[in-house]
Amino acid sequence: MSFFNWRARRNDDLGDEIQSHLRMDAADRIARGESVDDARAGALREFGNVTLIKETTREMWRWNIVDQIIRDVRYAFRTLGRSRAFSIAAILTLAVGIAAATVIFSVTDHVVLRSLPYPQADRLFAVQEVILELRDTYPTLPANASHFLEWQRRCTACESMGAIGDLSLTRSGTGDPQVLSAVRLSPNVLPMLGAHAQFGRLLTTTDDEPGRERVLVLSNKYWRRAFGSDTAIIGRTLTLSDNSWQIVGVLAADFAFPRNGELGIGAATLPAETEMFAPLAFSERQRTTPGEFNYSVIFKLAKGATLARAKAEISATERAFTERNSDKMTFQASILPLQQQMVGNTGRALLFLLAAVGAILLIVCVNLTNLLLARHAERVRESAVRVALGANPGRLVWQALTESLVLAVLGGAIGIAASRWGLQLLLKFAPSNLPRLPEIQLDSRVVAVAMLLSLTTGLVFGVVPALRFGRVNPADVLKSGGRTHSGSRVAKRTRNFLIASQVGLSTTLLYATGLFLSSFVRVLHVDKGFTEQRVLALDVALYGNSWNASRRAAFYDEVIQRLAGTSGVKFAGIASKLPLEGEQQVDALSRENETRVQSERPTANIRYVNPEYFGALGIVPRLGRVMSSADRGHNVVMLSERAARALWPAENPIGKRVQPGENDSIAEVIGIVPDVRTTSIERPGSLAAYIPYWQHAPPTATLLVSTAGDALALTTGARAAVRAANKSVPVSNVRTMEQVVSAAVAVRRFQLLLLMLFAASALVTACVGIYGIISHSLVRRNNEIGVRMALGARAIDVQWLVLKETLKPVGYGVVSGVFLSVVLGQLVRSLLFEVKPADPLTIAVVPLMLALVAVAACFVPARRATLRGPALALRAD
Repeated sequence: MSFFNWRARRNDDLGDEIQSHLRMDAADRIARGESVDDARAGALREFGNVTLIKETTREMWRWNIVDQIIRDVRYAFRTLGRSRAFSIAAILTLAVGIAAATVIFSVTDHVVLRSLPYPQADRLFAVQEVILELRDTYPTLPANASHFLEWQRRCTACESMGAIGDLSLTRSGTGDPQVLSAVRLSPNVLPMLGAHAQFGRLLTTTDDEPGRERVLVLSNKYWRRAFGSDTAIIGRTLTLSDNSWQIVGVLAADFAFPRNGELGIGAATLPAETEMFAPLAFSERQRTTPGEFNYSVIFKLAKGATLARAKAEISATERAFTERNSDKMTFQASILPLQQQMVGNTGRALLFLLAAVGAILLIVCVNLTNLLLARHAERVRESAVRVALGANPGRLVWQALTESLVLAVLGGAIGIAASRWGLQLLLKFAPSNLPRLPEIQLDSRVVAVAMLLSLTTGLVFGVVPALRFGRVNPADVLKSGGRTHSGSRVAKRTRNFLIASQVGLSTTLLYATGLFLSSFVRVLHVDKGFTEQRVLALDVALYGNSWNASRRAAFYDEVIQRLAGTSGVKFAGIASKLPLEGEQQVDALSRENETRVQSERPTANIRYVNPEYFGALGIVPRLGRVMSSADRGHNVVMLSERAARALWPAENPIGKRVQPGENDSIAEVIGIVPDVRTTSIERPGSLAAYIPYWQHAPPTATLLVSTAGDALALTTGARAAVRAANKSVPVSNVRTMEQVVSAAVAVRRFQLLLLMLFAASALVTACVGIYGIISHSLVRRNNEIGVRMALGARAIDVQWLVLKETLKPVGYGVVSGVFLSVVLGQLVRSLLFEVKPADPLTIAVVPLMLALVAVAACFVPARRATLRGPALALRAD
């Protein structure tokens, strides 16, 4: 049926393709009405053009390459299908590694690597203050209002600069009373972060004037939840904390304000999700008070300006304040990129976990290389026959590499699918204060990186076995009748190198896990200064003009009396701030007739408590006594041990007089209590001064209820006591002290959990890898084992020989892994707690654990090989 008798010069396949094109062209011409002879002649003239023939030839070569790839992929699926156990093991091993890498990369990418979701985020910076004389206790401080206003005026390199502070608002009258999540900020902060209004407007400079500041912009989520997406909300007035506030705008749904603590120390009390925004509107007192440091400050660098110039201008302002300061305090500015400020130390921990995942992937690559080498030992005769029949060794290498890539694609696809579930599980256990938590998701960028990583991994673990597959000498293999034989020195060195590599990487992960586990154990056993068992805590807020100091004190008196009368309650305490939940009202302690300047006086946290506070938390005085109701009408104070030593290093402090803060009266010291951890279990407790709440009743407080039974069972009774005292007072943040302690170690526990999972994966993968290497080695040494046993060697002797040869590279891997771990441990020293990178216990335990795993991994194949007997071992496979 051929129209032409024309043969391609390069190959018959190409000639057939060109003839097919000629047939199709002639057929098209006939369909358009040309005669058969004219159609043949026209097609021949068309394809007689040399340039067109060259182009057609190149196109045919391209299609041949694609067709060849398709055939290789089909062949790979057929060969992998015949070795289902191997294929499943390889795919699942790779899937676990890719899933772990995808999950951790997704978190690291969104938190550390990806820019903030704000326009021109690289030009956004955060400013904090440093007082050199207080740097050891407080490395950085929030900004002072007067300092901020001067920075704002003088920084010509700053396109825009704004401050952020907290705002206390409560809402009652519509359902249960509630505490609202609100902040005060400069009007330029929201535009600086790219916010725009969906309805109404944003804050303006007019709103930022005293007397005009009672306006609110609502978050989109709060608007939908509290007002049912009512578009007529603009202009409505709300009564919050006994004051009228007008709603002027609703933010767009795509805007996310920084979460709790992400803006620095000054914003440590900000809510997880801010619901309301009000203008800052500094009062005259705030503008002129030099000792209050309460605000987070951010600025946007002007176009064309340099960060060095902005730092110089702000630093010059700080030097001017230092020169005018009468208390001999030296002020400096700490300026960081906003992203670095928001991420903090979490970035270093996540990068460390990402490195741990990289180690897991390397172990996976080594393990899969082992499996492929073992499989190559079983297919060596197949390779020899194909080479002997004329197969191109390069084609064999490519086919073997195609199998590895097919495994990589399948393992990567399963791993990425599993990572979606793994990421959800990870975020479920992630600490609530993980920076940028709402942004974390499995998006297209993460999936693309995961697929690229999977293909790269496939190439890495597939290269060595593929090259081995193409370098088979058919004469040697076929001459031996298919018997396997002992490997060459190169093969033994390769085997030993793979064992040492797996063990070394596993040692590094196990060592790091050991260090973090030791740190975590030490954290849990730190003397916190209080007892957390069976104590319930709940917050109350008394905001508004109607709540003066005497009325607040009366309310607390009534609530404490009602709680104390509740069945099952041992102690009913109250505190302005709980241990481990941050600092509050940091002020100087001054002895009576103090002569030292402000910078030389110790600073302490001022806490307002009742006598039962100490009983509820199991705090027993070291000296003196606990305050009591008999102290009403007298100015008394209790100090922590460090505070007492700072004031009177070599004297008995009981009976001494001290002024805790500039606005407080001089009080008599009646008791000394242990130091209590204030901000973190891992940091020593801040100096503290405890004042009876009736001397200065705080607007917010935490009620503490101690019981002999289940603390949470008292929740209903505690809420009822507050409602009975005043039904308009909101109760929030109900938790136990055990939950407070658990939250304090949440980040370290999360890091340890991930490391333990990685280390367990590395240990299992290394065990499987060593098993695969030994199995591969023993398959090649069947003849040698048969000869040894035929000459009288006992099974135990052969097993000991295999074990001895295996433990040597294991030892090299352990030694190199420990050395690498100690060196790299210096990089994560700041993440450890009371543990040195060269921890003796960890150095002793990790090698022992790996040695036991290595012995178990090599004993099973060695025993199986010796059970075959000399006759079976010498028989051809």
